[in-house]
Amino acid sequence: MNSDRFDVVVRALAAHASRRETLRGAAALAIASVTALVRAGPTEAHHARIPLGGACRHTSQCLDHAPVSSRVPPNRQSVFCANNGHQYDGSYNCCRTGGGTCTHNTQCCGMRQCRSGACTYLQ
Repeated sequence: MNSDRFDVVVRALAAHASRRETLRGAAALAIASVTALVRAGPTEAHHARIPLGGACRHTSQCLDHAPVSSRVPPNRQSVFCANNGHQYDGSYNCCRTGGGTCTHNTQCCGMRQCRSGACTYLQ
């Protein structure tokens, strides 16, 4: 925008409102923007509500459960939407990879089994 057009726009805005009214409007806009950003966080997280072992279509639907064991690295605790090797519970389920904590076989991805509270391959 060139300087002449900018001056015209500013004068047009200033002709209808005082400086105080303009500042109040800017402050209200800033507060509304911050409120919208704060509210967006919980709304996005609200979609991830499928528990470990539940049927899913995408990883973003799975709850990212907190690590149960401090001995297992956090990257092994991640939850993915993948095939857990069981046919009766659907094609894809929220599950953990090798080493992730579990309480049932359906919580482990692929051909892993829940042994001693961790997803491991059978040997």
